Amino acid sequence: MHKSDTRLRVIIKIHTFLSAKLSLYSKVVLRKILSEPMSTWFI
Repeated sequence: MHKSDTRLRVIIKIHTFLSAKLSLYSKVVLRKILSEPMSTWFI
């Protein structure tokens, strides 16, 4: 019981870390897309 609880806690910690990294990455990508001139999308 205790062992599975600590394993779950580690999984949650890893998951929150990965989701934070992913959200940061998506923000950077979104900013890069928005900073591009709109004319490049219609070529």
